[in-house]
Amino acid sequence: MNISIESRDIPVNYSNETGNPAWKGWRNLVNLKETTVTLQHNNGDRFNTQFYWIQMYGWSPGHTAFMDGCSVVIANLGLHYDVHTGFLVNAPRKISFADDMRAVITYLADFEASSSENNRRLAIWRSALPQHFDTKDGDYQQWKTCSLLPTEFSPYNNLYEEQFAEFCDVQQRNQSSSECNAYEHVCTVNRTSMDYPTVYKFFVDNQCCAKRIDPIRNGNGSTVTGTILRWNVADLFNVPLWHVDPRDCSHFCYVPSPYEAAFERLGLLLPLP
Repeated sequence: MNISIESRDIPVNYSNETGNPAWKGWRNLVNLKETTVTLQHNNGDRFNTQFYWIQMYGWSPGHTAFMDGCSVVIANLGLHYDVHTGFLVNAPRKISFADDMRAVITYLADFEASSSENNRRLAIWRSALPQHFDTKDGDYQQWKTCSLLPTEFSPYNNLYEEQFAEFCDVQQRNQSSSECNAYEHVCTVNRTSMDYPTVYKFFVDNQCCAKRIDPIRNGNGSTVTGTILRWNVADLFNVPLWHVDPRDCSHFCYVPSPYEAAFERLGLLLPLP
C-alpha cells in the first residue's frame, strides 16, 4: 500500500454568503490549510480524504461557512482567553469566554444533529493542551518562563465542564456504568439564540448569508439535540520537558510522540465505518 500526502493553501474570499469578519487584521483567515491523504492499495483500490485547518483566535462564527462541506469537525477554544478575567485578550471589545463556549457547543450540537442517512456528521471537542509557565496552574502570565513541574490542572478544561453542564447530559454521563459514555455528551441547544454569539445571531447581525440562514428558519425548529464527542488528550502533553525551548511554554512543535498517542485516542473515539 502506498500513502501520499499533499498540502496547499486555499485563499479565503469573504462574501455576502460567508459574512464579513467581526474585525480586521491578523485574526482574519487568509488561507485555508488543506491536506489531502491518498491511500493506494496493491489491488488498485484508492481512497483519499481532506483535512482542513481553520484557524480561530477566539470564536469566529463567520468562519463556519468554510466547514459546511465537512463530515467531521474538531473544535477547541481557550488559549487566547484570559482565564482570570474571562475575556479574549487583544480584542477590540469585551468578548466573554463563557458566551463563546456556549456558541461553540451550540454549533457542534447543531452540526451533528444535521446528519442524514447519506451524510453522517461527527462533532468533536478537543481538550486544551497544558501550558507550563512558572505559575500556580501553569497558565500564561507576562514575563514568566517555563516551569519544570507538571501543572495541577489545565484551567481551560475546568471551564469547559461548566459550559457543557449547561446544555448537556454531564450528570447522567458521570453516573453511567459505561466508561465509553464518559467521552460523549448529548446536548440540547437553541440554535437561534440571540443571547450569545451563535452562528444564527451572526447572520442576523450582519444581514447576510441567506442560503445558510434559510434552512435554520425553515427547518425543524430552534431547539436541536446533538451528540458531541470529547477528545481528551491534555494528560498526554502534561510533560514540561516537551517544551524544548524555554521561551515557549504553550506550543508543542517538535515532539511527535504525544501527537501519535493523541491520534490513536482519536481513532478509538471515532465510530467504525
